[in-house]
Amino acid sequence: MTPKKLLHSDTQGSLHAAPATESDKKSDEGVQADPETVTVTPAAVEEIRRQAAKQETAPKAIRVGLRGGGCSGYTYTFEWDEKAPRDKDTVLAADEVRVYIDYRSMKLLRGTILDYQRTLMNRGFKFHNPNSTGSCGCGESTSF
Repeated sequence: MTPKKLLHSDTQGSLHAAPATESDKKSDEGVQADPETVTVTPAAVEEIRRQAAKQETAPKAIRVGLRGGGCSGYTYTFEWDEKAPRDKDTVLAADEVRVYIDYRSMKLLRGTILDYQRTLMNRGFKFHNPNSTGSCGCGESTSF
């Protein structure tokens, strides 16, 4: 499987993500989303690199996806992956950073921009997903 390049302009789950709100969208201005894949901003690539360096053994990739649950129906997931990608995974790569996305999640993530934001009030990964129809009040889950 040939990895696609990343596009630029708790234990397993120590990384947390939430759907982006309208006020979050300023940070990814100028980053063009690719409607066929997931775009990962330079800030998100750098944070993945930083978090991977803290792991006891270097992970092969970070697996990003969606799992049923939460107030709105789906929650975004991050898990370190020590194995090679699965047959139907989408693999995104930039330098030593690799992101695996499973086939089922990719259907709902196409066109998404994954960003990492630091503000005075919080910091974390944000999904700017054009396929999402809403999110819950706590900001931890999304609906389609």
